[in-house]
Amino acid sequence: ETAAIAMELVDRFLSSCSHKTLQYYLVKRERFQLLAVAAYYVSVKTTEKVTCGSDLLALVSCGTYTKEEIERTERELLIVLRWRINPPTVLQF
Repeated sequence: ETAAIAMELVDRFLSSCSHKTLQYYLVKRERFQLLAVAAYYVSVKTTEKVTCGSDLLALVSCGTYTKEEIERTERELLIVLRWRINPPTVLQF
């Protein structure tokens, strides 16, 4: 469920952001993956009982992304989605 919500956040973000932002995240695979990591981070924080920090996600990414990059992308995601990050899921019904 957490991963599905994360991908739903990515989809809504890409559908709602500006063309310039869309191009930024879709041109390079690493940027798209950073967006997915940030969305996963948001999803974990809203759905799981135990959360992980952005420093752990940076460590798991083998240094590909820094804590600051993950948190910056998380903020951008939240702003574009206007903090609407808790979609209904099948498990809630």
